[in-house]
Amino acid sequence: MSDPRPGAFDPEGDGYDYRTAKAAGIKEGPDAHWPSREPKSGRLLKGRKHKTFNKGVNADTALGYDLEKRADGRYYTVKRKKPGTGNHPKNK
Repeated sequence: MSDPRPGAFDPEGDGYDYRTAKAAGIKEGPDAHWPSREPKSGRLLKGRKHKTFNKGVNADTALGYDLEKRADGRYYTVKRKKPGTGNHPKNK
């Protein structure tokens, strides 16, 4: 479900969710880069069409996380579970 407020973040768009990032205490790094995900929830802060969305997802995948879209319409990366449980690719 997308946020109806004017200027709200669109998880399918090319923007960045600065509102959520700032609320989570996330700040721009010294290289002027903002993190791709909110670490506590795994919520992705870049829209699906952001030019580096896939770069962030690929980095998370290499670290053992899987991408999922939840009922709230947002994308998350969640720690991959062991085979035989939950979201592990061998279970799909």
